[in-house]
Amino acid sequence: RPRLASALGLAVVAAVLQLAPATANPAGTGLVISEVFGGGGNSGAPYKSDFIELYNPTGSAIPVAGLTVQYRSASGSSGGAPVALTGSVPSHGHYLIKAADGANTAAPALPTPDATTTFSMSAGAGQVLLINGASFTGTGNVAGNTNLVDMVGYGTGNNTFEGATMGANLSNTTSANRTAAGADTDNNNADFSSAAPTPENT
Repeated sequence: RPRLASALGLAVVAAVLQLAPATANPAGTGLVISEVFGGGGNSGAPYKSDFIELYNPTGSAIPVAGLTVQYRSASGSSGGAPVALTGSVPSHGHYLIKAADGANTAAPALPTPDATTTFSMSAGAGQVLLINGASFTGTGNVAGNTNLVDMVGYGTGNNTFEGATMGANLSNTTSANRTAAGADTDNNNADFSSAAPTPENT
């Protein structure tokens, strides 16, 4: 009987794991957006490009095939079509997504990006979405949505966010940084803080 119960328990766990949606994971068992910077190439910016950085808090590499990244303004206006990702994010490693260059092209370049977009991101406030699939149109508090892997509403005035939008606006010299290595409580205001940009690739 103990063996039967154990086997049944494992079967239930396996079924739950197979059915679990690919949403932002407070337990630290999935990809998260770890940093967002929209001041690239602006006056005083430390890099000439905007960027989005992902982090893998798990003990195994995570492939990104089937995932896309999307940028929207704070009011939810589209910043361009979602961009498909390729490759994988190494265990306890990062994945760097380059966005548009700013006017100051003499500023330092990013480390070699793992993916490239043309998103021209706002330095102060905006929305970055890591999507399970090709598109996402939801607004409001989207924490736990089955079509999202993770989402960050950075700065003030956002109409879409996880839990609550991140506090004060960012600047040309600051990015939204996840406060701990992969910690994800599904609340942007709790999980992110303003700090100097630190882009990392795979």
